[in-house]
Amino acid sequence: MHVRRPKLAVSGHARDHLPAETPAVALTRYQFTVSGEVDRGALDRLPGEWTANYSAGTTVLCGPVSGAVEMHGVLARFDEFGLDLLNLHRLETAH
Repeated sequence: MHVRRPKLAVSGHARDHLPAETPAVALTRYQFTVSGEVDRGALDRLPGEWTANYSAGTTVLCGPVSGAVEMHGVLARFDEFGLDLLNLHRLETAH
């Protein structure tokens, strides 16, 4: 049986107190240096657009992180990939 739920009406006064839009989350770009090489498949499993540069047995990854929860997720992915984090550097915040 399908139950219809009534739509909630927002009066003019209440509507004036609603936010015009959801504020955008600021993304901060970070540079991670990890041991070994990171393949394209691993990069595709990270959130957002990432770049990778390989040199002398290390990979330098640059990508966006939107906050502490996402940072923990990125670090957990590195652990899943078997990578050791050698260095972490904050680059910039994009608005």
